[in-house]
Amino acid sequence: MPPETTEKDSRLSETAAEAAVWMARLKSDQRRPETESAFRQWLATTPNAQDLFDEATEVWEMIPSAVQRRPTPSFHQLMSRRTTAVVAAAAVIVLVILGGFFAISARPIMFETQTGEQRTLTLADDSKVTLNTNTRLSVTYSRSRRYIQLERGEALFQVAHDASRPFVVETGTQRVTALGTVFLVRSDPSVMQVALFSGKVELRPTDSSTTPYGMILKPGERATVRERLTPIVDRPASDVITAWQRQEIVFSGVTLSEAINELNRYSRLQIVVADSGIASLKVAGVFQTGDSEAFAKNIARIYGLKIRRSEKVIELTR
Repeated sequence: MPPETTEKDSRLSETAAEAAVWMARLKSDQRRPETESAFRQWLATTPNAQDLFDEATEVWEMIPSAVQRRPTPSFHQLMSRRTTAVVAAAAVIVLVILGGFFAISARPIMFETQTGEQRTLTLADDSKVTLNTNTRLSVTYSRSRRYIQLERGEALFQVAHDASRPFVVETGTQRVTALGTVFLVRSDPSVMQVALFSGKVELRPTDSSTTPYGMILKPGERATVRERLTPIVDRPASDVITAWQRQEIVFSGVTLSEAINELNRYSRLQIVVADSGIASLKVAGVFQTGDSEAFAKNIARIYGLKIRRSEKVIELTR
């Protein structure tokens, strides 16, 4: 069943039709001086008008002999033929513009960051997405929904409200659905997290037959899902889980092994624990993302550890 036409899509269709009509008026031999001023006013006051008129111009130029003349017809015959041809050409323009728009909007667009890189995007509906380090996602917009596939990494979403088109983010096993909301999704190989800052999101598995649950998060809550188990909900400080936007990581009593795994996401210079006996040491503090060497030196000083440095690896040992 085809998706229902939204109010935004209807406005787009109307504007495309108006663009085609304006094209026909401007190409007509009967154009008057006031036509130009009215056209400029339409451009200035109609959303998407310039883009759609530009597309109409391109399509018009692709239509061969859109308006043909014959040597002998009467004035009324000529006007009738020209009107028919103009209407037909305008109809073609509308179909091509809208067909192209919806075909393009339904095509996935990939975005990716490398290790240590962050990137902020503004999507077609004015939603904003900030990608953290080593993140890859695809964006697919259609007339019925806005769909994000988060393949890996972490992203903060600021969703423009559109009740007719839910904003859906999927990882490998989980689906998050929102309307006008600010939330963060992180997808690692064995764990997925959703943190909600404002608005409302629904979390449920992509395959409800395996782990049948669904839950609504409240602002300030974070859901953590491991190995398709029922989510665990906590309420961490928002400035801690978004510290990466300030190029910081905040640790509060995590193990050295956990801290290193987190820091290694942001740097090609990897830290390793050469002595398993120190992996459970506790780490607390604020550290800079991408500065693996400074972290290793601080931990070595606090716990009396040794550092062995190579081109790509820093080893911590007793």
